[in-house]
Amino acid sequence: MSQADVMVYLVRHADAGDKLAWRGVDGDRPLTTDGWREAAGLVVRLEDFPIDRVLSSPALRCKQTVCPVAARNRLLVEDCDLLRIGADAAALAAFIQSCASDRAVLCTHGELIADLIPVLIAEGAVVTDPLLWPKGATWILHRTVGAPLRARFLPPLAWPVGPNRAHDDFGVRRYEPWVRAGADGCGVPAVR
Repeated sequence: MSQADVMVYLVRHADAGDKLAWRGVDGDRPLTTDGWREAAGLVVRLEDFPIDRVLSSPALRCKQTVCPVAARNRLLVEDCDLLRIGADAAALAAFIQSCASDRAVLCTHGELIADLIPVLIAEGAVVTDPLLWPKGATWILHRTVGAPLRARFLPPLAWPVGPNRAHDDFGVRRYEPWVRAGADGCGVPAVR
């Protein structure tokens, strides 16, 4: 890719249960077992794509969603305020269009994706897939020199994990203790 090409992987956090049933601070709501399977599936979904950065909303469920991808690529998860609930969709769109976001996984919330996609379309993005963003899903956003941003939807993939699975190295047992080990989840430097 040249300097002006951009490839971004926009991810909605994996399943974290019912936010109305959660009794703690919403930002501390963790992934469910199904969410960990979706996080493991994200590793499989993105294994053939180049990834240089992993950025996340500060919410624990977002960090947990991308921790396996970060570990697989030997990267840290970076906190990014542009990805938090209530962030400005236009500011996030500008970041996505910049080279600073190239080859980055960005994990955020459904509310922000719902605001972002129309902004990208208004700026000329080509979106031919249905406008969906279920938990654990990915939008691949790609722009080449002289062409508009193109968006392609990848549905979530719940990868089977557990003690009897050959691919458990992507799964719950490896990443859940690591995420719980630190207050920030993954040794997270702040990015704004």
